[in-house]
Amino acid sequence: MKKLLLLLTICTALCYGQFPYEVPCRLTPNPGPSIGNTMTIHTNKDCAEGSVFWNYPEGNLRVVFERRSSSDAFEVCLTKDGGSYNLNRIIDVRTGNLIPKPIGSDECVRSKDGRVVLEFQSDRLLYYLAIIIYKIQ
Repeated sequence: MKKLLLLLTICTALCYGQFPYEVPCRLTPNPGPSIGNTMTIHTNKDCAEGSVFWNYPEGNLRVVFERRSSSDAFEVCLTKDGGSYNLNRIIDVRTGNLIPKPIGSDECVRSKDGRVVLEFQSDRLLYYLAIIIYKIQ
């Protein structure tokens, strides 16, 4: 049984190019912010897509998206596929505008000065997990 488990782990690593918990484009703030507090995390500048797994979402999670070349304009799109947006609000910090949850279609925000800063808010602990899937284009 141990040999089978080892073989499956090695096959997974070879198929996906890395071991399961070493995913540079997946962020997992742990522990996350508490109610009334804000935590800021930065995405990997080399990732064109990725995810944020926010366990027990409460408080405010501010995510900063940047690219290697800060002179190029880009968009961050929250994708409707695979996400679980168990949150109260999503805010574009630069403008203060509310961003709709990407339920029927992707929701995109354009960069300014080489960054996009989105704040994901959860007023109280309602869910076990929020999964935020993003693409940068």
